[in-house]
Amino acid sequence: MAYSRGFLAYMHALINGENEMRFILLLLTVFAVSTVNAQEKIDADVSTYTNLLKQLDQHPALEAVRQQVIEQREAAAGAGGLPDPMVMFGINNYPADGSGGFDRFAMTSKSIGFVQKIPNAGVRASSVLAKEVLSNKSRIAVDFTHQQLIAALNTALAEQSRVRQEKNLIKEDIKLLKQESAYWDGRLQAGDSALDERSRVEAELAQSEAKIATLYAEEIQFREELKRLTQTTETVPVPAIFPLPWPNTSHIFPVLLAEKDVQVARANVESAESAFGSNYQFGVTYAQRDNTGSFDGGDFTSVQFGVSIPLWASKNQKPKLRSAQAGVSRVQAILADTKSQWHQQLATQFAKIKETQATKRALEEKKKAIQTQITSLRNAYEADGRLDILIAAKRSMLGLSVQLVQLDARYIKQVSGYNAMFQNVQVTDGQNLAPLKTVKSKNDSHPLEAEPKEKGNL
Repeated sequence: MAYSRGFLAYMHALINGENEMRFILLLLTVFAVSTVNAQEKIDADVSTYTNLLKQLDQHPALEAVRQQVIEQREAAAGAGGLPDPMVMFGINNYPADGSGGFDRFAMTSKSIGFVQKIPNAGVRASSVLAKEVLSNKSRIAVDFTHQQLIAALNTALAEQSRVRQEKNLIKEDIKLLKQESAYWDGRLQAGDSALDERSRVEAELAQSEAKIATLYAEEIQFREELKRLTQTTETVPVPAIFPLPWPNTSHIFPVLLAEKDVQVARANVESAESAFGSNYQFGVTYAQRDNTGSFDGGDFTSVQFGVSIPLWASKNQKPKLRSAQAGVSRVQAILADTKSQWHQQLATQFAKIKETQATKRALEEKKKAIQTQITSLRNAYEADGRLDILIAAKRSMLGLSVQLVQLDARYIKQVSGYNAMFQNVQVTDGQNLAPLKTVKSKNDSHPLEAEPKEKGNL
């Protein structure tokens, strides 16, 4: 309502004001309307993207890893408990020839008892620790899976956008080719030697039609990928994403998972060391004897306590301890290799992102040059009638536009995949939907830091 009143005030001023004021108010009106519409579009896109993320949060792959967290957590809760006691019922010292009776022999009795085994407390504590570490590892895996799914979503959305834009650009290219075909037909009818050019145009038309067919197939591919991820085919521009500065390798998901494996291996060593301790057993038995008739038998109880002795440690506990220690050395070596490997891979990915940014900047400069050339050729065409040269320049412009669209999609895929490897990062800025933004790295030690000082598109 307030916007409507403001618009009416503008229109009133346009009707009754001076010419200069009218012009200024007209510009302000157009600017205000376009700004409001643009902001509404951004808000709608952000809302849609947020809804897609909510759908992504229900993905079966993510739910499966969440269940692993519960599985390991509950296993840890049960690993420290005692085994169930054994309850026993019996008849003791009854003659094997069947001549006995409870009222005839002093040693014959009916009994009830129980035995409780108490496993080594250190082994149980180490088992609890190992499973708690596995539960924490699963929590990291939940975050990792979530980030990977977000990267897949961004890629699917970016590729769908690329396909739509490429189709439109190629259709424009086909229109230009048809114009050129008509131009060469006219030259042929005029008796000029233009058959080779006419054949070339026909071949390029067929090639462009084939590209359209390929793009339709890709559109189906990425639409189904989006449906797999979010159960919907709704599309939206990907919010602006930025390559993260190079962090410490301890923040990389595969490194964090490998570190948890080291912690599990160390817990296994603690368990093997604790196995040299004793297991215990405690039992109580109550025996009842008959005291009827001529036999007066009294009841009695038995109490037993047992403790294990590591008598065969050289063939049991010691080899297991050496095995556990070797396991620690093994996963530590894997951890070191994982750090080195992912440092190399992410440094390479970061370099490729910079390459994409530099390529786009170069193509944008080339596009400006071709635009200037088109303006010049348009003037020349009016003088000499060489439409083919003008069309060739326009097609070069369309070709550059296709490359820029492909670079936009490549950038989103590269940055999404790169950022998804790090824990606890903000990979998108929902208020800025312009693609291909860059930020200055704050880590001067980054081997690939070659950021442009200005912010903006590639």
